[in-house]
Amino acid sequence: MYVLDSGLGDFPRGQCPPIPGAEVPKIISALDKLSNLSSRARVNEVTDVLFINRHPDRLNTTTLEFKKLPSLRSAKATEVQLIQEWGHIRDCMVLPVERELQRIRAKEKQKK
Repeated sequence: MYVLDSGLGDFPRGQCPPIPGAEVPKIISALDKLSNLSSRARVNEVTDVLFINRHPDRLNTTTLEFKKLPSLRSAKATEVQLIQEWGHIRDCMVLPVERELQRIRAKEKQKK
């Protein structure tokens, strides 16, 4: 799955492995805490947090900001791997949970 301006779309690059069970409650909690943001911003923020947990060196300890990755075109080989990992976290972990939360909320709204 991936984020479009119009909403969430299907994952374009193939199948994802199952999300580790311990990660799902963390992702749900993080998405709920950011419910005031747009879906795209919420997904990107949660992806950043999960990515930083794996790569604490990408966090600027002075400003506590995520060190942004370069564009794919200008990335070095090691950065390309990081960019792909960030995309995998977003597409295979955060987006499926966000999409399911949206479905659940829509069904709850219809019942009211």
